[in-house]
Amino acid sequence: MGIALRMQTETHQRQRERRTPTAGMTWIPSGEFAMGSADFYPEERPVHAVAVDGFWIDTRQVTVAEYRRFVKQTGHITVAEQAPDPAAYPDAQPDLLVPGSLVFRKAASPVDLRDYATWWAYVPFFRARHQAGERDKACCAPRNPRVSADQASRVQAGDIPRRVIKGGSHLCAPNCCLRYRPAARQGEAVDTSTGHLGFRCVLRPAD
Repeated sequence: MGIALRMQTETHQRQRERRTPTAGMTWIPSGEFAMGSADFYPEERPVHAVAVDGFWIDTRQVTVAEYRRFVKQTGHITVAEQAPDPAAYPDAQPDLLVPGSLVFRKAASPVDLRDYATWWAYVPFFRARHQAGERDKACCAPRNPRVSADQASRVQAGDIPRRVIKGGSHLCAPNCCLRYRPAARQGEAVDTSTGHLGFRCVLRPAD
């Protein structure tokens, strides 16, 4: 009876924890830190002091299964599943203003690296899980329906909203980028896939 009672108590405790908003989260006390770095990228400068209030943060990154459950429960529609706003892509071909993705096409020979359209193609209604073959891979490229480097060069900085991403990604490497540092910060357009990043949820006491 003692073992059964203890197991029942532990089960009830886990159920209570799941109902607690901060279950699975770690408390970060308020404080001050030096934001940025003077040693790497311009957008990380200047190093400056920032004060933050205490907050809760997930102890680990959100898993794919957890995000899938969130989508099913809330009906959330990701940016990648929404049709691009024509006003944000004035040079786009009308038939490409549908949900889709830039898909990597392995080149048969060396190509002009100044034109990404030689190895990326915008594929309407592309779903990586069902359509990616050995030669076609969806990656961290934007779903931008522009199809030439010349057109892309005319994008104005304010056309597409941007958000700040911190730290590195699963694609970071010393021979590619140096974003895998705590101080790393960079802007990323909201229409760009972040499949190469992980994320954690934050809960502030005022929330």
